[in-house]
Amino acid sequence: MVNSGRAPFNIFARIGSARPVKYHDHTEDRREVEAIPLLTDPDDCLTVANACLEKDILYGSARACFGNGLVTATANVWKDQRKLLNPKFNLNYLHSFLDVFNKQAKILVKEFECHIDKGEFDHGSLIRQNEMKTICQERMQKKIFPSDVSPHPENSPPLPAIKEKCGKGKTIEINPPIPHVAFVVLYLARSRTDTCCRPKGLISTDVPSLRHIIKKRKADHLNKLITGDVDEGENFKPFLDVLFELKKTVGDDVMTDKLIRDQVTTLIMAGHDTVSHVLQLTLILIGSYSGVQDKIYAELQQVFENSDRDVDKDDLTKLIYLEAVLKESMRLYSIVPIVSRHLHQDVRLKHYTLRRGHSCVLNLVSVHRHPMWGPDAEEFKPERWLNPNTLPSNPNAFIAFSLGKRNCIGRTYSMISMKTTLAHILRKYSINADHKKMQLKLECLMKPFAGHHIIIERRKK
Repeated sequence: MVNSGRAPFNIFARIGSARPVKYHDHTEDRREVEAIPLLTDPDDCLTVANACLEKDILYGSARACFGNGLVTATANVWKDQRKLLNPKFNLNYLHSFLDVFNKQAKILVKEFECHIDKGEFDHGSLIRQNEMKTICQERMQKKIFPSDVSPHPENSPPLPAIKEKCGKGKTIEINPPIPHVAFVVLYLARSRTDTCCRPKGLISTDVPSLRHIIKKRKADHLNKLITGDVDEGENFKPFLDVLFELKKTVGDDVMTDKLIRDQVTTLIMAGHDTVSHVLQLTLILIGSYSGVQDKIYAELQQVFENSDRDVDKDDLTKLIYLEAVLKESMRLYSIVPIVSRHLHQDVRLKHYTLRRGHSCVLNLVSVHRHPMWGPDAEEFKPERWLNPNTLPSNPNAFIAFSLGKRNCIGRTYSMISMKTTLAHILRKYSINADHKKMQLKLECLMKPFAGHHIIIERRKK
């Protein structure tokens, strides 16, 4: 079923497979037809998002990998953890990551260099590897995550193993890229395999080294507290140390070693995957619109002139057009296209009441192409973000980082990271691409799988 996205909600009929599917040690016969509402109205989406904090059963495979990390945690655990972590994601702390972001962006620029004037190449794979290093690698002996968590398979096999297992399941290929849709995603979401639905054992089986790393880092942290040998700098603290400090404050019962492991796994995998795919798609769009690329470069010249210097926190506020480009990229191509919630209570929407005990899908793609965006909602127009009068008056119209109480805690981190990376790349290279050739597939995230390569040239100063 394909929908224009104009209706406040749409009902998809889910016809399950005839074979039994095991989940949480229960067996369900999936011959039945279940009607699942797919919401496209931003206000209705917010109503459900705030009223129902419990993630739907379709997150079962992800929960098997990430446990009670913020993305997949049960509602009760999420409330406690989010309350503890929110103050830690303050702007001063996030700005302390800039050294890491700048260092890794320069490495990525260097890795791009061998592709200058050599035709198309897959920039996405380089970006993904670089983003994993950004999260995991050492920062001048000051670690965000321990260097033991390497992006290289030979050093750290558990992370690719997690990714492979969480990515199993049906794939929907979309060509042309995202027509005006409300998405036939329920088949994907509900066509779980037995492998995907194992709720136990993945973390203990696949992340033995992560458990060891956390144990070692915990011992190092305690030793530093005892000896007073704290060399991490005035503002910067490794995220693991932040969690250990919380553990000391709130107690082992609230912040267990298992919860720390779940949060670290979630931030490593969810953090690098979403950021890297947004960067990949944004560079394709920039390379497809020369006028947009010229405006970005003009802004970079105004801020940095001809300097190769690092991006600092003051620069971030000046990169207004670059931020507009990122937001427009995330609006048109929602990396996380849907959010699903379990209805533990009846929920009254504008024109309909959803009954408890069922599932509900929030369609971020259709919200981002809702009529409130205007007649040019299908077009890539970063300029719309520069004038409040050209944006929807509804604050829920842009939900790239999800919406409601359970939105993404890393939204500011992601924007700082992406703006820093693009500022380095686009000062060095001009990009050429054709987004019209791009084909997308829907797994856990929306990803390009064909027609997504770019061509780069060195900029002449």
